Amino acid sequence: MLGLAPDRRGLLPEADVKRLEEFGAVIRKRYGENLMAKERTPLHQPADSAFDGDPNTFWSAPVGSHHALLEANFEKPVTFDHSLVMEWLNDGQHVERFRIEAWTGQGWKSLVEGSAIGHKRIDHFPPVTASRVRLNILASSAEAHIREFQIFNAGSDLAAHETKLNLSISSTFQNLSFRPKGRCLFAVPEWRCGFPSHVFCAMNPSSTLDFKVG
Repeated sequence: MLGLAPDRRGLLPEADVKRLEEFGAVIRKRYGENLMAKERTPLHQPADSAFDGDPNTFWSAPVGSHHALLEANFEKPVTFDHSLVMEWLNDGQHVERFRIEAWTGQGWKSLVEGSAIGHKRIDHFPPVTASRVRLNILASSAEAHIREFQIFNAGSDLAAHETKLNLSISSTFQNLSFRPKGRCLFAVPEWRCGFPSHVFCAMNPSSTLDFKVG
């Protein structure tokens, strides 16, 4: 929840709505092209369910497994600098440790390493160009279920967006800041002002609401 307060008309102030719409538009632009779905070579196997852009489908690791690999191949190398992973949680959160890795031609390069995925996790890293990328589930309490594994290329937009999205909101919080780097703490659901569901936020001690993607 953002906690933005309506004015005496019962509406959010126009200035705040405008800024939120601008912020939502930038996020949608950044995450509007899932390279996994666009560039990946389809294998017509169960793993395709984790790459299809549909969060209602999912891939499952072998029953009883505590380690698994989910790999995607591309017809030609792709450049990317963000990843998005979603775990299917109907049976609980199983992933305990994982890495996202890209094939360099000589070996696997670690891009991201984490201890949990949960409902949705977005990570940002230096741009990498690769013809293969994989989710390496290093440890899980039971077989992992992955709803989505996506990659994106924000490219040169990063610096520009970081500058433009240091916004001020007058109604409730002093500052609304967008910082592509940093740890995500919890997810903000999609709502009518235009935020996509993969926006994360955290409250700092000075009552500033920080939005962080990746």
